[in-house]
Amino acid sequence: METYLYSMRKFNLFILILILLTSCSVQNKESLEFESYNAALIGGKKTTIKFISTDSKRKRNVIVNVTHRNEPFYVRRITSATFKEILGVYENISIQDTAKVVWIDPPTLKVKYTSQGTQKDFVYYGIPTKDEKFFKLGELILEAADLNFKDLE
Repeated sequence: METYLYSMRKFNLFILILILLTSCSVQNKESLEFESYNAALIGGKKTTIKFISTDSKRKRNVIVNVTHRNEPFYVRRITSATFKEILGVYENISIQDTAKVVWIDPPTLKVKYTSQGTQKDFVYYGIPTKDEKFFKLGELILEAADLNFKDLE
C-alpha cells in the first residue's frame, strides 16, 4: 500500500510539472486578417488576407495566407519588420477613421487583429481616399500580399 501511495505521488508530481511546463511555453501568436467583399455586386465573393506571426527562426517568419474569390490563392512569407509596420499603422486607426458611408451599396473592408486571446476589429464601408489612415493600412496589407486595390474587385 505504501509503494502504491508513493507511485501515485510521483505520478501527480509528474503531471503537475508537465502542466506547469506547458503553460509556461505558451507562444504569443499575433494575427491580422483583412477581408474585402461586396455582397450585392460580386455575389458574396471576398478576398481574405491573413497574416500569422510565428516563432520561426527564419528571416521571413510571418505567414501570409491569401484567399481570392472564396478560393485559396497562395501562401507566402514576409519579414516581421514588414508586419510590425502594418501593425503600427493599424494601432493608429480609431473608430472615427472607419465611420464613413457614402454609397448605397459600398464595398466592405474589414480588419481584425488578434493577440493573446484579445481581438480588435474595424470595418470600413466604401473605398478609402488617399488621405485616410485606412487607405495607408490597406496599401501596406496589399503590398505585403503582393496585390493591389484593383485585385479586390
